Amino acid sequence: MTNNVPARLYYAVELLRKRFTIYGLCDQMYICNVVAYLNHFGNGSSLFEEDEKEISYETAETIQRSYSTLIKDEDIEEVYDILKTAKLDMEKAKAGLIRQMNRFVEEAKNCDEWRVKYLQKCFMAAQSSLAEIESVS
Repeated sequence: MTNNVPARLYYAVELLRKRFTIYGLCDQMYICNVVAYLNHFGNGSSLFEEDEKEISYETAETIQRSYSTLIKDEDIEEVYDILKTAKLDMEKAKAGLIRQMNRFVEEAKNCDEWRVKYLQKCFMAAQSSLAEIESVS
């Protein structure tokens, strides 16, 4: 085992992070560890096997539950596809980011000031991800 995240997993998680605006300092490694552990190619503590195994659908469900404020139930299939293929469906990603930005705006209308500031950052991150996706499609 090595502490180097397998390249395909790293890339898939980077896409997932951008698509769902997951920008915490430790989130990327947390997701890598969860995926590797649940699919038997990591110990959950930053040690990984060189060869990745097939990604289970339950892994996407676990990630969705961990990030349910950003990843909704209807997004589980998209999460699974990203983790399994390390690719984005550009049209789904664009539509999903727009839905996410609309949710941020709606939620900001009825919450405390500290939450509004957080939602503004999330909105800007989603806007940035959308611009990046549109520039490559």
